[in-house]
Amino acid sequence: MIQNKYKISLSHGSNTLIFSSGKAVCKMPYKFNSAKNLRIEHKKTILASQDHFFASYVNPASLKLGGALKSCQLFAPTAEEIQKLRSSILQRSEEQTPSLPFYKTFSDNFIAFLGQFGSTFVEKLMATNIPVSSIHGDLHIENIFSKDNETKIIDWRNYSQEFWNSYDCVHFELMGYIYNSNVNSWFQAVQEFHGERLLTKNSRVLYAVSRCFFEYDADVVLGRLTSKRKEKYAEILRWCEHNGL
Repeated sequence: MIQNKYKISLSHGSNTLIFSSGKAVCKMPYKFNSAKNLRIEHKKTILASQDHFFASYVNPASLKLGGALKSCQLFAPTAEEIQKLRSSILQRSEEQTPSLPFYKTFSDNFIAFLGQFGSTFVEKLMATNIPVSSIHGDLHIENIFSKDNETKIIDWRNYSQEFWNSYDCVHFELMGYIYNSNVNSWFQAVQEFHGERLLTKNSRVLYAVSRCFFEYDADVVLGRLTSKRKEKYAEILRWCEHNGL
């Protein structure tokens, strides 16, 4: 059994404070636009609860204080529960699923940014078809819990009904690598991590572009899309172009 601990952490991705104990998880925004992001997450959670695959993993959470606080009662999962979920997600990614042009899974804002980047790589990216399914979008150990002997997942902000079907698997493996190493960023992990069959040359590029999309989208909502952050995404896209599809 993973040990229950009282913990306060800061999520820079969503600009929220996260309070967790052995029995509950609460999120509170610490910047103005963070409450808007929290409401988006709540709406995505409702969508996920209607998803054929994810419905059983969704734990209803309540929004309080006009959407400024989100809380739910949960317990730490067992190692067996985590492994079972990992296997289920992996098996699903290997199933035959419909395909879509990669760009159709992105927001209009991110597509516009890709257009500004302008290169043969972006043209190829736009023409690339990928197998799609619904995804959680941020599946890692700290978002997995247990309640009444059932595995539950929190933080559905990046939930999508149609996205690259291997994203959750690749994200889970990379985040596990980050937790168990001295890597400082997901981009560093993408470049360094080897030994997992999911991380082929193409999947590294698809993951890097996908992760840029999720962060770019959050930056727009949170009002923090600075020129420095745009350059960060451009740098990652240049790396993707060098590594190709």
